Amino acid sequence: GLAFTETWSRILTREHTIHCRARTESSRLEQFMLRPAVGLDPEDIQTDYAEAFELRHNMKRFDRYLNQNGPTWTIDQRADHVRALLAPFAELHGMGMAHRDVDCHNLWYAADNSTIVTSGYYASFIPEHTTVKDIRALLKSTQLQLPEDVFSDKGDILDPFRVDVFLLGQIAHRICFADK
Repeated sequence: GLAFTETWSRILTREHTIHCRARTESSRLEQFMLRPAVGLDPEDIQTDYAEAFELRHNMKRFDRYLNQNGPTWTIDQRADHVRALLAPFAELHGMGMAHRDVDCHNLWYAADNSTIVTSGYYASFIPEHTTVKDIRALLKSTQLQLPEDVFSDKGDILDPFRVDVFLLGQIAHRICFADK
């Protein structure tokens, strides 16, 4: 019904909003995001709407790339990949926004410029937008429990930046110990 369509629109427009803001502010974040294949008009969003993104021929989902290549990386290569992981989120956080669903499934490795490109901003924190806290559990890509999920009281406000840092730490650990 209408309530579901409004919720779906609230979810889908988050990535579009962040991409547009990055482009408008000439932020480096735009280079670290998948590009939409077509423009998003919130009026067109119905319950069956799905976004399409451009994927360059040299891009791989980061989890697949890490599983295939990680065990052979030197210490320096592992450090380079951790730096590549952190770069998009430094830009995002610098703009006052957070992803809140960082997982290898939402990351892509672009071999042509050795960068990690992000997607999956459906649960993101955008200060002037309404929250999706009430449905965050449904939007999560990972079943990993956050410390806040375990130790916070019901109704506590989660710091979206701490959520990203924790999730980035999990991925950085996977990069550093890919062969273990």
